[in-house]
Amino acid sequence: MKVTFYFKSLLYAVTVFPLLGCSQPDDVVGYEASLSEVFPAPTKVVPTYVEVDDIQLIERYISHVHVGTKDHHRFAVQRLLENKGSADRVAAELRDLTTDRFTIGAVVSLCQVLGDVGDAKHAAAILPFTATIFPPIVRTAAFQALANIAPADYGDLLITAFAEQKDSSPRNACLNALSQGGSEQGLDFIAKLVEDWLDQGETALQSSWNALLLNSNPRLQQVLTELQPRLSPFLALQSFGVRISLGERDIHDQIKVYLDAEKYKSGGTRSLAVQLLGELQQWDLVMGLAPANNEKLDLAIIGLLSRDDAPESAVQILDIYTQQESQTLQRKSLMQMVKLGKTSYLDSYFLELDEYPHTSGSLLALSLLTDMQGLPEHVVDVMIRRWPYCDDVNHRLSLVRALVRTGYPSASDFLGEKLLNSKTDPTVTKFISEVLGNSGPESTQWFMKLWAQQQDFATARMVLLALTRYPQMTEVQELLVATAQSSTVDPMTRRFVLELLHKVYPRQTRLWFSEWRKEESHSGVRAFYNRFLNDYY
Repeated sequence: MKVTFYFKSLLYAVTVFPLLGCSQPDDVVGYEASLSEVFPAPTKVVPTYVEVDDIQLIERYISHVHVGTKDHHRFAVQRLLENKGSADRVAAELRDLTTDRFTIGAVVSLCQVLGDVGDAKHAAAILPFTATIFPPIVRTAAFQALANIAPADYGDLLITAFAEQKDSSPRNACLNALSQGGSEQGLDFIAKLVEDWLDQGETALQSSWNALLLNSNPRLQQVLTELQPRLSPFLALQSFGVRISLGERDIHDQIKVYLDAEKYKSGGTRSLAVQLLGELQQWDLVMGLAPANNEKLDLAIIGLLSRDDAPESAVQILDIYTQQESQTLQRKSLMQMVKLGKTSYLDSYFLELDEYPHTSGSLLALSLLTDMQGLPEHVVDVMIRRWPYCDDVNHRLSLVRALVRTGYPSASDFLGEKLLNSKTDPTVTKFISEVLGNSGPESTQWFMKLWAQQQDFATARMVLLALTRYPQMTEVQELLVATAQSSTVDPMTRRFVLELLHKVYPRQTRLWFSEWRKEESHSGVRAFYNRFLNDYY
């Protein structure tokens, strides 16, 4: 199950949580509130939520697109996007909207939904919103929706519409739709715009080049070949890249001329050329440049030599780069050597790490090792040994980050123990919870243990947010549901969990809340369920 884009809002909920009619301070340790304070009795009757079927639910989501808070709106849009069966009803809603009866947010969102869940038969509902009487943001959404569901059917309309657009966003969306359509007509129109841009240099036409490169017509290769003599070095190399992706292979002689440092001073131009030669597997040319004495070009070469299809002799070139003065080149080449299993190149860095954080060399070593994957496991032991010597919190935070990045269970176990230890600095504990919680499902065991050990509101925010990163785990869902229903957990935590459920399990939440409200004796909690269900479902 995917966690929706609402997960970002959970971070907001960590520090701002709507209780008692106001925002709670960030430091809530020691604060206790009664059930009636957190779930106050309603001052007026809250309508009982009326159960609806799936079809009626789509109607409610559409109504939320028009009215309600931004949160209600986003929630409804996401639910409609998840439901392919909503296309017909969304199309009907768009057809019912007129110039006198529409809101920009609603039209944009409904076009977005229809462009994702609809098909060509729904395009007619979108067409009216391409008219210039509508704001640019509406026209842009309409063109984008057309590009997704029926770009090949409206070439004439899109060409006519393009000339009418005065704003860049709908112009670009219109070109994108033409490009995705892949028609001969669309390709010729866009190619003519590119020619005009090359002749006139008009900025407004620059987007036509991107549209051309993305065109799906099979004749694109021919068009690019014809344009090639007129292109600047960078554009020419972009064109070569597209031609390679279309299957053209015998063009390395045309590309290698851009390696001439005298003629082409830009390291960016030459690095793009060498990347294309790598795509064509011209390894002799690539390795013959090393070292190129240009950081951009050298980084491109290192990246190519780390590819799985690179020749065995690539290791010899990477070895040269590990000895360069540039720390950037050293770092990149060492990372590739480790990727290839040549971990002995890191021995000197392990020795430096044994002094962390007391020498500049040890700080550099940790920074380098933090970025690497495939490290030997003994690096974990070295890092753990340095923990007692990190008096500065920032040094410990760097060590935490490095330990997690190793990916070894021994590192996670060490950090898990620190998470459970009440003597660990609160700043370090919070950081461990963030990075360990992101490290994978295996981390949930430590948060489960912490929750069993301590269940105050501050801990709840840290633990439960970490667990919701893995909603597909049965034990996570069970813990959240049990906490939401618990009469012994503190009310602030309970409300926090109830709102998390809605964000993490939107489909199930409607069913859960509907059942729980029937059994709830407290009027405030019951009102919360009814209000919540009416607002979102």
